[in-house]
Amino acid sequence: MSKYSPELKAQIIKEVGETKNIVAVAKAHNLNHKTVWSWVNRKRIEPEMASYKKVTELQRKLSALTLENQILKDLLKKTNQAWLSECK
Repeated sequence: MSKYSPELKAQIIKEVGETKNIVAVAKAHNLNHKTVWSWVNRKRIEPEMASYKKVTELQRKLSALTLENQILKDLLKKTNQAWLSECK
């Protein structure tokens, strides 16, 4: 359980973005600069993590579809060979 509200964190992160000074913002809010730094860093990483998760999910889907495609090609090849042998 966090003792700081998400609204406060967002406000502090916004102030850091405007001032580019983590230490000054932390002092203004009576916070440890390492705490503020971790909030800012976590916020910076969120889009990258979302992107990483999306890429991982797409890779999983591509792998499944590639396997399905290969199975269907093999089945089509066998069906086509059987059909051709029947026509002779």
